[in-house]
Amino acid sequence: MRRPLVNTLLLNLGGIFLVCGLGTVLVSYKNGEGPRRLSFDLLFHSPLHLHRVDETAKDNVIVYLDDLSHNALDQPYDSIWDRRLHAYLLDRLTSDGAKMVFYDIVFDQSSSNKKSDNVFAEAIANNGSVFLGAGLERQESADMAYDEIINAPHGLFRKKAKAWGMIHSPLDPDQGIRVLSTGTEEYSSATWISALFLAPGIENKLGPRMKERWLNYLGPPDTIPSVSFFRALQEDALPYGFFKDKIVFVGAKGSVGFTGTTKDTFRSPYRESGKHPFYNGVELHVMALDNLLAGNWYTRMNRKTELILVLAIGAILVLSMISLRPRYSLLMSLGAVVILLLVPPYICLSTGYFYSWVVPPFFLVPTAFLWSAGCHFFREVRRRNRLRRTFSAYLSPVMVKRLADADEEPQLGGHEENITAFFSDIESFSSFSESLTPTQLTEVMNTYLTEMTNILREQGGVLDKYIGDAIVGMFGALVDMEDHASKACFAAARMQERLAELRQAWATKEGIQFTVLGKVRARIGLNSGPATVGNFGSEFRFNYTMMGDMVNLAARCESGAKTYGVYTMAAEETKSAAEKYSSEFLFRFLDKVIVKGRRQPVNLYELVGFREKQPESVHECLLIYNQALEKYLGQDWEGAIALLDQSVLLEPNRPAGGEEERVNPSIILRNRCLQLEKDPPAKDWDGVYIMSSK
Repeated sequence: MRRPLVNTLLLNLGGIFLVCGLGTVLVSYKNGEGPRRLSFDLLFHSPLHLHRVDETAKDNVIVYLDDLSHNALDQPYDSIWDRRLHAYLLDRLTSDGAKMVFYDIVFDQSSSNKKSDNVFAEAIANNGSVFLGAGLERQESADMAYDEIINAPHGLFRKKAKAWGMIHSPLDPDQGIRVLSTGTEEYSSATWISALFLAPGIENKLGPRMKERWLNYLGPPDTIPSVSFFRALQEDALPYGFFKDKIVFVGAKGSVGFTGTTKDTFRSPYRESGKHPFYNGVELHVMALDNLLAGNWYTRMNRKTELILVLAIGAILVLSMISLRPRYSLLMSLGAVVILLLVPPYICLSTGYFYSWVVPPFFLVPTAFLWSAGCHFFREVRRRNRLRRTFSAYLSPVMVKRLADADEEPQLGGHEENITAFFSDIESFSSFSESLTPTQLTEVMNTYLTEMTNILREQGGVLDKYIGDAIVGMFGALVDMEDHASKACFAAARMQERLAELRQAWATKEGIQFTVLGKVRARIGLNSGPATVGNFGSEFRFNYTMMGDMVNLAARCESGAKTYGVYTMAAEETKSAAEKYSSEFLFRFLDKVIVKGRRQPVNLYELVGFREKQPESVHECLLIYNQALEKYLGQDWEGAIALLDQSVLLEPNRPAGGEEERVNPSIILRNRCLQLEKDPPAKDWDGVYIMSSK
């Protein structure tokens, strides 16, 4: 199996493990309670959710023990209300023909007025359809466990009621109630008993009492019809027969509790969309009873099925996005979020089954996107590194970096930059290459080009190209470099030093070919100024290079160095620019010439090398040479020749018998003085020499 395929497989498996692992935690463990509750709550914000409030309003009404009743009836907040008032209410409900009365109040104690309690008990008996509630308390035992204590209705009332049941519901951490309570293992809930009373034979439809059911909210808080306890007692406040055939729920509202001492309010899933974020407890009993009678509660999907569904969505997300670029992965993520926010609620509302459907769009999609983007970044870094390693052998590192980092494909075209052009070439390359075998020549050239190119790059130069043994480079291109001329001069001087070290190493080896290599020299030409830099060539192949008159002059400096017997020649622009940043270079003025193809004269200089590294004889040679040059320009041919006879003996490049070693600046200038002495120039001669060859 190829490595890229293995890497792709590992990235896919890693993404699936990460996303599906997160999905598993959020679906199967306690960490997922929050998303699960959110999944349930958001169902009631969907426009597809059909409220049944209007239908429920026909059959149900709530009588509230509210602040109005407390004040109008002068009942305390911190103790039991007069039971005679409840008897009056039951008499009204009995007279109106109410179908059933459901008390969301725990009458677990007798009051201080025994007569009132008896009147209330008789009213319960006369109605015949009163269902009372029992409370549940949890007390911590000595072994740190919790004991559940049932607060059943007082025997006086319990015996007279139709039935009683639990009105306790499990409370979520956010103070909401979502699970429809049907009681404890031992005692049924009051709503369950009421449902059996209202619809005999419904047990088969309801199924096991203790199975998990989730409350299907009929609407936001305060949407179920209700009246104040006080108004229900007034004969003229409500029309006769108002409660006929209705299920009447009696419970506390607002600051009034079961007995005037506690609040009975719970958070609503509609808390973000309405003015009333809390349900009164009695409202939940209305909806719970309606759910049992209609059989339209919500059921949480089987845990294993829910996990498989979420994991399948996570795996599909990873496999779909991992191969995409971030922008396309982002678009797919947004599309997936939209789909996963619209489709699952429709399925849940249609089937009555719900699951943690917010986990995929809110958690898995962002994680899959981040993994996809991270993998793309990882692959892109590896691709760029591979590109750099591959093309660094052909292009400069700066150019490779620019190509690797570019968002667009390279285009033909150029722009003007102020640079220093660099040209170098091995002297008499054909002469020594003939004495080497192809293998030896390859080894020598690779060593030479590697050493020279390393120096070029160390100084910030950009390798343009190799032309056989020639090196073409640029300083100041691609990367801003104000001291590009100084860097180029440093590179040229260091190259000459390094080549001298290579000659010495080659000369110590045995064989005629190494004797030849011990004499290898290279000439370098430099020029600075504005040039056009960019991609030149055709649409099929192009090269990042430089063009312009100053580039041509740099090439002429390299070839013209042979004429003057020097090995590094620079135009005046390079010398002046380099000396602005460094005084470590030793230059010698060679000539003022008009090169072939140009009209304006150019001052040419020899870059002798690093000033501090030159022997005293070289400094003395240049001093005498400059004196001779002054006499030459003053047309004192005899005086110039006399001085040049001295400097020629101190020249770094002295005649040693070879044809190409019979020239140096002193010899060239002395021969020119001898010629001009025989054939003097015109009186207006300005010292300009016209070169007839490149």
